[in-house]
Amino acid sequence: MGTNRNDRENKRKGLKRLFYALVYSLEGLTATFRSEAAFRQEVLVMFISTTAAVILPLSFVFKAVLIASTFVVLLAELVNTALEEIADVLFRDLHPSAKLIKDAGSAAVLLSIVSLITAWIFALFQLIGEPR
Repeated sequence: MGTNRNDRENKRKGLKRLFYALVYSLEGLTATFRSEAAFRQEVLVMFISTTAAVILPLSFVFKAVLIASTFVVLLAELVNTALEEIADVLFRDLHPSAKLIKDAGSAAVLLSIVSLITAWIFALFQLIGEPR
């Protein structure tokens, strides 16, 4: 009988375990990038937002918040994609639980995007001056 991924991971220690964790993470990023148009769009937004945050004369804290916020959007999209895949495997037909799983994942992405937009609004207020 063959060994599965978990058996192999339990035998790996130290840097070898970290290396394989990195490989699996990169495989997840690549697979999601290839299969999810929303993720590709969010990666584009991440590059634009991060570049703008670095270039604009904002405080270090604003730069950090803006950059972190873009990564939160990507994180939420990755979790949403995983949840949708699980729901599709577990529930072949339309099922109320599958709908809840998918809707909750989508809501997480929406809230992360709202958070990013809010951070940018406050950053722009810093650039143009506080509203009166």
